[in-house]
Amino acid sequence: MSLELVETKAEKAKTGLMKANVFHGPGKFWNRTQTNPWLTTICDTDIHIVRGEYPVKPGLIIGHEAVGVCHALGQDVQGYEIGQRVLIGAITPCGQCEPCLAGNTSQCVTALGGWRLGNTIDGVQAEYARIPFARANLAVIPDNLSDEDVLLLADIAPTGFSAAENGEFY
Repeated sequence: MSLELVETKAEKAKTGLMKANVFHGPGKFWNRTQTNPWLTTICDTDIHIVRGEYPVKPGLIIGHEAVGVCHALGQDVQGYEIGQRVLIGAITPCGQCEPCLAGNTSQCVTALGGWRLGNTIDGVQAEYARIPFARANLAVIPDNLSDEDVLLLADIAPTGFSAAENGEFY
């Protein structure tokens, strides 16, 4: 007789391991268990990556639309608390370059700015994700809204803002 170990999300967090959806080439992706760095979606862009229509490096965790819970905070991150629900923006601006300071965060020009999650750095189709420049990329979710109420704002809102900025509709 064998016993099956069943872990809750809290217990999984303690193990330091998570499952992630990893791209390995056009039409090749699978889950793997890896070290940790909550609700995510699949965007058309992710489908283009899987089909090989948009190139990303093999071994990258894909995904750029998510709602999550702060599990840990970097030492310089202020304004957020462990356990707080947040919307994770698809665009990862630095908040410090000239376009960011001018309010055009979707035009961020730094190495980790612009669309990077699931493109040039590990994305959010995993149980945990590291979000660079958290102060510029996270929005606290009010208690009266569900994850589903805000999830589509992770990518649709920045796409609309970028279109408005590029078309100078402000």
